[in-house]
Amino acid sequence: MDTVSIATSIAILISIVLIIAFQYYLNLFKKNKKILLLKTFAKEYQGNISDYELYNNLIIGIDRKNSFIFFINTRNNTQYAINLSILSKLKINHVTRKTDNKKTVELITDFVGLVASPKNKEKPEVILEFYHSNYGIQLGNELIMAEKWEKIINNQLKK
Repeated sequence: MDTVSIATSIAILISIVLIIAFQYYLNLFKKNKKILLLKTFAKEYQGNISDYELYNNLIIGIDRKNSFIFFINTRNNTQYAINLSILSKLKINHVTRKTDNKKTVELITDFVGLVASPKNKEKPEVILEFYHSNYGIQLGNELIMAEKWEKIINNQLKK
């Protein structure tokens, strides 16, 4: 190899490393920004996040000590702070439909959410929207995330 090809190879390698490092720090910055958003929202209710999860446009956290759930969906600009002591139950709402292609029948998910039902039946249910097909995106891990948080919240409700 001559000097030019070695220098070119080193320059390409350095460029790749810099791009990867930049992407890593950009993702870390976005994640920290979402965590800060969740913690700031929780502080409005004197909350302290014990556990949280981030996925795309969703941020959910729990304050186990004060029995609060904090949910932020940045896609549809919704925020909920739910005192678990006023809930009777929480369940997953997974809305699907069948499509019939001549050879196969497919099950399509239209909606994934958690429905929080208050003890006081005169109060409305609160729906935490994890996924809605109207946004034109494919379902990712939203269903898995909703199922996980249904368990976490229901375990907290039993305490």
